Amino acid sequence: MQSDKTQLIKYIKVDSFAWLPKKTTDDIDNFLTLCQARGYSDDTVRAYFYDFLYFFRWFKTKKTTFKNITAKNLVAFIKHQNELNAATASINRRLTTIDQFYRFCFGDNIPGQRNFAHSGKNNNQFLTYDSSVGVHMIKRRSNSILKVKQVQKIIIPLEASDLATFVRTLTTRRDIAIVYMMLFSGLRSSEVIGLKIENINQLNSTMLIFGKGKKERLIPMAPQLEYALNRYLDTERPVISKSKNVFLALKGPKRGNPLTREGLRSLFRYKRATSGVINANPHRFRHTFARNMAATGMSLPVLQRLLGHADHRTVIRYINMSQMDLQQEFISAIDKIEKKYGKSIL
Repeated sequence: MQSDKTQLIKYIKVDSFAWLPKKTTDDIDNFLTLCQARGYSDDTVRAYFYDFLYFFRWFKTKKTTFKNITAKNLVAFIKHQNELNAATASINRRLTTIDQFYRFCFGDNIPGQRNFAHSGKNNNQFLTYDSSVGVHMIKRRSNSILKVKQVQKIIIPLEASDLATFVRTLTTRRDIAIVYMMLFSGLRSSEVIGLKIENINQLNSTMLIFGKGKKERLIPMAPQLEYALNRYLDTERPVISKSKNVFLALKGPKRGNPLTREGLRSLFRYKRATSGVINANPHRFRHTFARNMAATGMSLPVLQRLLGHADHRTVIRYINMSQMDLQQEFISAIDKIEKKYGKSIL
């Protein structure tokens, strides 16, 4: 990718696709630049770039052109990704990216996908139920894009003992504030490192968060988070920095620069090793926040708003009861049944 447009996308190396025909590299460049122009986030554009990298590194060994690929090529790519133990969600995103890019280049879907995607003659409409409007007929989305069946994995939240162990390893007020952002507000990593000073309202104890798709949401700050954040801002945040970001590098030549995604990953990686809590990653803290809020009886719409999800079905995946919670609920229910029937059924 050697055009001037590539300079707009800072994380792309000019020689990343040097083996491809110039027409293909120009098309990739134009596609990514269009995504930026349409307001896609840097994370989304970066994901598209790496999707291309994974696919075309594999595709360069095939004896065909990109224009002439079919669903059989995609099936072979799926097999290759499975051999690399790629996550199912990542494989599906790469398939979607390649299909979108093919349509961008040639105005149509990759041929042959309907033979693999299970779509029948009578799948244009189906009945569904929504609690707000009842049963109704809606159109089914096109099922012509090849996908891998994805199993929904249950992510277990952190238990109180693991939380305490992990927090005890945090040696700076910045790190405590970062963890509390996730534990008491459910923020994503990108939302934490992207938070600006101007987006914190100390008078109302609220934060303006810019989530996925640049969607805004105003959320309250828990007293624990507000206290930790103020301690960091008042005593530890480098005063020499001109950055508007809340969280900055505290040491080394990058002191005063905004904390990066890589810096945040390094922080959690080191603290996991130090604490021995091997599953303490940023998203696990977000899951823990969601589980804790749900356990208090918080309504689904409120939790959905706090987490910044457009679809309530996505929020439900965050709410997983622990085995202890499940057992307590079960015993409580059995006690109620026994009181209802008495000794008559024993």
